[in-house]
Amino acid sequence: MKMDLTGQLLVAMPGMGDPRFDHSVIFICSHDDEGAMGLIVNKPAADLKLGDVLDRLSDVDMDDVSGLGVHVGGPVETERGFVLHSAEYRSVMQTTDITDGVAMTATLDILEDIARGKGPRRAMLMLGYAGWAAGQLGVEIAQNGWLTCQGDSAILFDLPDARKWEAALTSIGVDPLGLSATAGRAGLARICGAKALTRCGRSAQTVIDGTAQTGFRDRGHRNRLSQPVKRVQSVKQMRRRFHQIATGR
Repeated sequence: MKMDLTGQLLVAMPGMGDPRFDHSVIFICSHDDEGAMGLIVNKPAADLKLGDVLDRLSDVDMDDVSGLGVHVGGPVETERGFVLHSAEYRSVMQTTDITDGVAMTATLDILEDIARGKGPRRAMLMLGYAGWAAGQLGVEIAQNGWLTCQGDSAILFDLPDARKWEAALTSIGVDPLGLSATAGRAGLARICGAKALTRCGRSAQTVIDGTAQTGFRDRGHRNRLSQPVKRVQSVKQMRRRFHQIATGR
């Protein structure tokens, strides 16, 4: 059966081997035959606010009335930004629906609307994303480093970041205190139950440092934060797909 985790949460298992994803909760924005892309939702960027991002991106001089914090969305393309938000908001440029209640916008106008108090009711601003090549995420899930659960909007937007990992585990009946870095398949079966065991995965060590030409852009379609980064030929399709998701093209 084809696996499609779009709109679900990946929950990192202890001992997965990659400190970048330690206790991470990742909202999957797209998962198909070309790969998977997601945004970490519980890793705040210390001392960085929306106003700081606007100072770098926007030519419009404005005060940020929102006080919205910034999150580290993943280790790929960390200079590019995305807003995960409640679906009632629609950008005049492009908004992509992920689920019935959650959407993503990657154009500058949403930041300006949020700063003015006219943005979505609930929102998270991320810099960077996590990505997997074709078939890679399925292999990792089969190797016991990830659990999956429904992409509950309350977990995404309402809980403090420090509580999201435990809340995601609890939502599928897993006791966070029962997990350990040395848990094998037998241990996971006892902790998670047989059904939950099938949703475990392993490390995302091979998240690929590629170039996705997406992220906040001004109305002239110039990326204000673009920087030279290494291109990886083997993930060209993955990068193109994420660009399509973010821009609707």
